[in-house]
Amino acid sequence: MPYGLRPVHGSIGLPGPREYPIADGFTTSNIFSGDFVEMLATGFVKRLGDATGASPTGATTLATLGVAWGFRWVDANGVSQFGQYLPANAGNTKTFVTVYDDPNQIFLIQSNGNTTFADVGDNAPVTNFGTANASTATGNSGIALNHGSIAQTALALRILGIRQDGTNEFLTANKDVFVRILPGAHQAALVDQIP
Repeated sequence: MPYGLRPVHGSIGLPGPREYPIADGFTTSNIFSGDFVEMLATGFVKRLGDATGASPTGATTLATLGVAWGFRWVDANGVSQFGQYLPANAGNTKTFVTVYDDPNQIFLIQSNGNTTFADVGDNAPVTNFGTANASTATGNSGIALNHGSIAQTALALRILGIRQDGTNEFLTANKDVFVRILPGAHQAALVDQIP
């Protein structure tokens, strides 16, 4: 079962994930751990592509701040909540998302096809954006690497390797793959390029 993007290796010596605010009463869609998120001009964060989700690209309008990984908020009853996913609710206030926003962060993601060592170094978008593919039981996103669209053009993710555990590398479908968000698809990397 897909689980979105799972952080595995960060940059040595750099801080870990950071918290960002989500607007009070956010009702567009649930946000799950492993989803791409973006920062708005208001300074608030939302799920990239809202309810339908989206794959970040080199276009600045579809760049991601990083990957969501846990939430905290105050519910409509005034009770502090913590979760692996954020239920969209008009009564939520003081909402924050923890984001793996380091442009050099490495993630693990499940491929929806037979991704092999021959695909290492190529790029890929993601698929299964809708929240119907996610799990409210685990809080995990449903996005997966879109194996059928692997290419050498600028897409969302760079394939860095296949997880080797004695089983995964021999699967003919749904392998776990190491990836990194391409700089052109990352908001932080784009900001760093501004003179």
